[in-house]
This record gives sequence, C-alpha cells and structure tokens, in this order.
Amino acid sequence: EFVKRSTKRKRARSSVYENEADMKLNREYNKTVRCSLKEFFECAELLKDRHLARVRKAGFGAMLDGKVRGLISRPLIGFLMGKIDPATMTMKLGEAKVVAITSDAIHHLFGLPQGGHPAPRPSENGHDKAVMKLKQELGFKRSDNIMTRDLRGLLKRLVDDEEKDDLALKVFFLVVFMKVICPGASARISREAPMLEDLDFDKMADMDFCQLLVDELQRAVVRYQSGKALWQAITGCAIAPLLIYLDCCNLRKVSELDTRTPRTHFMTDDSLKKIASADLIQKGGPDTQTWLYGKLPVSLPT
Repeated sequence: EFVKRSTKRKRARSSVYENEADMKLNREYNKTVRCSLKEFFECAELLKDRHLARVRKAGFGAMLDGKVRGLISRPLIGFLMGKIDPATMTMKLGEAKVVAITSDAIHHLFGLPQGGHPAPRPSENGHDKAVMKLKQELGFKRSDNIMTRDLRGLLKRLVDDEEKDDLALKVFFLVVFMKVICPGASARISREAPMLEDLDFDKMADMDFCQLLVDELQRAVVRYQSGKALWQAITGCAIAPLLIYLDCCNLRKVSELDTRTPRTHFMTDDSLKKIASADLIQKGGPDTQTWLYGKLPVSLPT
C-alpha cells in the first residue's frame, strides 16, 4: 500500500532548544512597569470640580496639570533602573553623565508636596489588617483582589454623591500611591493600605511626598538589581528617573533651554520619545541591560 510521506521539513533540534531558551529569557525579563501616569489621569478625569479643588489644596494640583501620560520607553526605563547606584541614588552613564535623583529633583519634575512633615509610608509587612479594614470601608468583600480598574469603577460611582466626597478622595489618593508615589510588586491593594488610615487631606500639602517617592524608588532599584525580580514587574516610580534623564539630554530641534518647573508641564510624550530614540546606541534583547543608551550629550542642572 502506498503511503504518502509528508514533505514538511522537520525543525532542527538545536533551533527548538534555542527557541525554548528565548522563551525562558522572555519570561524572566518582565518589562511590566507598575507606575502609570495614565492611570492617574484616568482617575483624575472622573473627579468633579469640588474634588479637584481639594486635590489642589492637598498639594497635588501640579500633578493634575502635567502633560506626560505614557511610559515613553520600557527598554530605557529598565536600562536606567540598572544604572542607578542605590547608595547615592545617582544614574551613572559615564564620567560626565551622573544624574542625581533627589527630593528636589522630584519636586522640580512633578511639583509634588515637599513639606516639612513626613508623608505616610506603606507597610513593610503585616498589612493584612489594614487591607481588610480598607476593603470593608470601600464596600468590597474580604476575598476580593482590588485592582486599579476596580477603584476606577468605584470612584466613578462615588463622585456623584456629595456625601461620599471624603471616600472618593480616599480612593483617588489610593491610586496616586499605588501608581505614582510607591508602586509595589502587587497589582492589587496591599502595602499601600496603611497610608490611608487617618489621612488628613488638608495636611497633605505640608508633607514630604518627594522624599517618600525617592525612598520607595531606592527600594525598587535594590529589588530590581538583586535579580530576584527579573520575571516580575518593575516597581517604584520608575518613570521618574527616565524623565529626569531625558530632561538632561540635548537634542536639537526637540530639547529647549527651559528651566521652568514643574518640568512635566513643559514635556510632551512625543518630544520625549524622539529624545529617547535619538539617545539609543544599540538595541538589545529581552534583558534591558543588553540595550545601550547614552548617545546624546547631557546638560546637568547647576
């Protein structure tokens, strides 16, 4: 009996192994970034005028007026996270390129409150009780995993009820903490919950949220560089070092000699993407440390 043989060529064994290695590498180097200015603005756009007035009184008005909403370049974010010295919180891209990430730099970037009182801090551990208390207050079940999309849905309902304005603001600032100030490894409410306990919105403008952001970013850098988080998301406000770095890069026709602050009021996604593209020296693989940036000269703040 005649049996028709397949004319398909068998894949070489070596290429199968190579593909498996590539798949493994892709899994290990997760380019997910937990911070999200887009999420912040999506929630801000749900607020009514009365809520926005209180957000401005709390010292976060400058954030509302920012123009940057995207992540600009995930590879560059990962690259810079690997170049930050956590001991000094400086980005080192050569002898002449040392960019500091300080409380002042964050204030100049975002215009966040930089008051004399410490800001509430996320829990290091043992935050389950605060999470359960917050879930109950927000009307969720104890077993619910609350993501930012759930908070957006809740906020959309709360803003229509003037009697629930305090709760609406609590939900809004929870998103601010989760997506801007101290994004953690988890996509759901976790270590940020204690920050909402007894939070006085009227006193937030006198708190130092800039130093809190730097401290949490430092924690994220240590975690990222330890290698333990290669297959997990990049935590902390990782957009901050990217924006600070790109703001120092000189690209004719795009970069302007402009020292006005907050800097995010005078940046745009399009111009930042052009600068990031022009600064690229060599593309790499899934591991962002195989990419190479630093082509453009920099003008460091005096």
